[in-house]
Order: sequence, then structure tokens, then C-alpha cells
Amino acid sequence: MATDTAQAKPWMKQPGECHDSKGVPIYPGDLLKSYHFTDRRRRKWYLYHVAVMRDGALRMVPTSHLEPTLVSGGGGCLLSDELANALEVIHGHGPDDCLDYTDRPKHKPPARL
Repeated sequence: MATDTAQAKPWMKQPGECHDSKGVPIYPGDLLKSYHFTDRRRRKWYLYHVAVMRDGALRMVPTSHLEPTLVSGGGGCLLSDELANALEVIHGHGPDDCLDYTDRPKHKPPARL
């Protein structure tokens, strides 16, 4: 039945389906970094999210909203291929107990035109 749901709703990504900008597959529990803006002193600022499975789909939740009492406080977006290409996995483990995110098999990103 899980395959029927995935086929009926292809936008609901499952663990390992999306890959970050370096080709690392994204799994629940991974800490993700995305570019936010560059200030006038040319310092780059980033946003940090955690990948979580909620309602059968892989989502990005801001680290500030991980407190269970703040769940209704906002933000958690569905992870998509386009969004994942702008992210970088900076910490995580899995899908096995002893597999680090740096040891995961990488996916070669498609060539840009």
C-alpha cells in the first residue's frame, strides 16, 4: 500500500529519493544548510533545517521549530528535487546504524545546460 501512495502522490518524497547539491541522499534526521542571503559586508548567511518524516512525506523543519510545543508555530515544507538541489547535508547518519552521511553512495547531479 505504501507503493500505491507513492505512485499516486509523486511529490511526497521518501527517504533517499532526494539528493543535495553534492549528490548525498537525504534521510530523516539529517541537518540541512541552505543559502539565505549575503549581507553588505559580503558575509553569507544560511538557514538550517532538519529532514523529518511527517504524514508519509519527507519534510524540512527549521531547527527552531523542533520543540514539540512549537510545532504549530510554523514552517515545515515538503522536500522536492528542486529544493534539495539548493541544500547541503552537513550532519547525519543512516540509513543503517553505522553509516555516516559522508559514506552514503552519492548520486551524480544532472549536467546543467
